[in-house]
Amino acid sequence: MGGDQYIVEGLRGRSQWPPATPCYAYGAKNLRLDQRDAYQAGLDHFAMVPATLAHDDARASALQALLRSGNAYIKLSAPYRLACAGMQGDDAARTWAAAFLRAAPRHVLWGSDWPHTAREPGKAAHDVSAYRTLPEGTLARSLRDWLPTARFRQQVLVENPARLYAF
Repeated sequence: MGGDQYIVEGLRGRSQWPPATPCYAYGAKNLRLDQRDAYQAGLDHFAMVPATLAHDDARASALQALLRSGNAYIKLSAPYRLACAGMQGDDAARTWAAAFLRAAPRHVLWGSDWPHTAREPGKAAHDVSAYRTLPEGTLARSLRDWLPTARFRQQVLVENPARLYAF
């Protein structure tokens, strides 16, 4: 990105989902996602979309429209954060990755979410918790599931980040 442009990355918990307006509030500042010339927004961890939310739900449609607008990128990472009763994170991640790739393939990124942090029950946000242990091969399987073609892998792993970060 050139000039005085910024990339703002945010994480919202399930209780704060969805972004009902084109704003994300961070403390006293509201960052307008429709001010594209100033910055791009990065939505980490599948934007913490609820795993059981229907893809044609108005909230999901608004998120996909935001991606299509060019004002935001979504990062495919941490499928375990999407897990909820009745649905495994991997199942939700696979279907949401496909939906985001259909909606805006030029605005999808991937991240490992290393070191795979977690919050242990009863611990506050600032308390140290143990890292998650991922079985060997988990990240490679996720890539194959979420990005089933060489073209998608090239776009999400190489072209999209190169365009966003201007390298």
